[in-house]
Amino acid sequence: GSVPHVNENCTTPWKERENVSAFIKATRAMGMMEKDTFSTLDLQDGKDWKVVNSSLLQLGALTRDIPGFSGPYIGIAGQAKVEDMARPKKTATQYCGLRTDITH
Repeated sequence: GSVPHVNENCTTPWKERENVSAFIKATRAMGMMEKDTFSTLDLQDGKDWKVVNSSLLQLGALTRDIPGFSGPYIGIAGQAKVEDMARPKKTATQYCGLRTDITH
């Protein structure tokens, strides 16, 4: 499957977090954008259920484009095609942080 290892019968919170993190990583590998994913705290601590719900609906829309998967689906098919790109990596320093317009 998409998640290589699942901790079954979790008796500790960190094993549950590992499962949620593995799920989030798998959705990102499937092409889900970072802005559409929830965090482990959103789900495990109940921090933001709306974000979790929205993420699952986004995942449902995304699965319609996975070759060989014929359902079942949740939600409606997504209409927008947006490319997810990582921000450029920058190194922060102790003197000016990420700003390059400040010299010490």
